[in-house]
Order: sequence, then structure tokens, then C-alpha cells
Amino acid sequence: MSETEIRSLLQTFASTERTDDFFSDHGTEDFIFIRPSGNPLDAEGFSAMFQSGDLTIHDSELIALERLNFHGNIAIAVFTMRGSFTFQGQDNSDTYVATAVLRNIEGEWRFALLQRSSGSTDLSSWRALSD
Repeated sequence: MSETEIRSLLQTFASTERTDDFFSDHGTEDFIFIRPSGNPLDAEGFSAMFQSGDLTIHDSELIALERLNFHGNIAIAVFTMRGSFTFQGQDNSDTYVATAVLRNIEGEWRFALLQRSSGSTDLSSWRALSD
């Protein structure tokens, strides 16, 4: 179980260079992404959202890995990201928290679930938990 491997996977996810097929390549067969609206997408739907032209990522950054817990071949990661993007013609600049459940399959960490909060996360609330 490697925090380094999971950090690397999260950095790859945060990269503006990631491909439309990120979750096809780095997700489990039953992967699901829960958008801020609460609407789910599988890996194919996530890819289609990029390919449709509805979503364009301009900038993306992993700010912090807030929590990482291992439970056998399962890891739960809570992380904060910042990103600017255009969705359906509307420009957005968000700081958000995401929760990921990852599964280690044959030595490789893969996303099983990813849920993203809406933007405007107050980062000071995470610091307060650490105090």
C-alpha cells in the first residue's frame, strides 16, 4: 500500500494533459463519478462529456491530500483541487473537495468511485480539523 502511488495517480488526474479516457485507463470496470449536481457518470459517460466539447479544462491543480486511509486492497482519499474550466459555454474557477474510493487490482491502484463537491470550498475548514 503506497501513499506515493496514490499521490501520483491523483497528480495524473489533476493534470490538464489527462485524456478523455482517463477513467477507462485508471478506473475499475464498475467505476462511477458523481458530479456536483449529484448526477452519476460511468467511465464511458465521463469520456463522452469531454469528447462532446461541453467541458474544456484550462487549469487544474492538486492542492492537498487531506486524508488517506487504507483498508486492505481499498483506499479512501479525500483531496482538494483547484481548477478553471468551461462547461457548456460557462467559465468556472473552482476550489473543490473530492472523495475517491480506490481499489488495488493486481498491484495497480484504480478509481472505483469519485465524488466531487461543488466549488467555493473554504480551505480554512480543513486546517481547523488539524488544529
